[in-house]
Amino acid sequence: MYRVYRFLLLATLVTLSASAWALTEKEQAGIDDLIARTMGALTAQESPFFELFSTQGSAAVLGTEEGFVAASRAKLKSNEELAAQFTLPKGTQVVGQSLQRAGGFIVGRVALHVPAPCPVVSTAPAPAEGRDLWAAFMDSIPNLYRDRLAAPPAAPEPPEPVAWDMAIAALQDGKKSSWRLATMALTKVDPEGDPAQSGQLMGLLRSWEVALVEGNVDVLGDQLNDDPLCIGVYTPDGQAFFFTDAAYLTSMLSSLVSMGTAERSVMQSSDIQVSGQVGSLVGRWDAQVPMFGEMTLGMTANFVKSGNRWLLLSLCGGQVER
Repeated sequence: MYRVYRFLLLATLVTLSASAWALTEKEQAGIDDLIARTMGALTAQESPFFELFSTQGSAAVLGTEEGFVAASRAKLKSNEELAAQFTLPKGTQVVGQSLQRAGGFIVGRVALHVPAPCPVVSTAPAPAEGRDLWAAFMDSIPNLYRDRLAAPPAAPEPPEPVAWDMAIAALQDGKKSSWRLATMALTKVDPEGDPAQSGQLMGLLRSWEVALVEGNVDVLGDQLNDDPLCIGVYTPDGQAFFFTDAAYLTSMLSSLVSMGTAERSVMQSSDIQVSGQVGSLVGRWDAQVPMFGEMTLGMTANFVKSGNRWLLLSLCGGQVER
């Protein structure tokens, strides 16, 4: 199934390469460096993991067999045991990217191949029972059965790697203008997918559409993850707003809609990944807000499942060329 995933990713890359969203050579070089440093931290602990994340706002989540583990930059820095859970096996390879510029962000997906464990092959010698008797009376005659038992087992075919997905939002606010992560969601790819779960993620985001148009933003508070939380938006005039506290975010949105509700607000995405209790999407948000005017935002959003409810962990977006 990972071959199908890789084919779809490559098809997306071809589309993006001809798009106005394609990265410049300088941007691509910076992102490649960030991805290399991220893989070094995940597979070999080459540098502290927290250093990869922005101080303006951050949220990292890793899907696990038990559910997920999530943390902000501050938690990754103060809790070494928590940071140590963000690991991947040595030999994990980056096999593709599907990225776009969105205001001051670079958002999208990085495809990974994680090596699968090799099956255990027994190297125990063949049973000695019956060997001495054969050797004593018929040693000159080949014993094909005995020789087959004594032969070393054939080396098994190496297992196919496991496809993983890393959804990211990065911005250029590190030392010497280096790129750092605002958000990262790392999950094993589920080739089957679950349309119902994907629909729930879009349903959660569409409540934002209604809230901004109708002016009722209080309902959004119950849909936000408590800690970590990272909401980052670049407005068309280049201003950046970051929110890491749910109460403060809803307060600021209330102030925004009090000056005029959105005349139009539509979110859409056909790129949704759900794996276990972690979900992510890459899409766009078309809106007309009195304070900022007409906006077409490229965005990425990550979600975690708490009980039977999906919560928004992060959303980062910025203006794209139309």
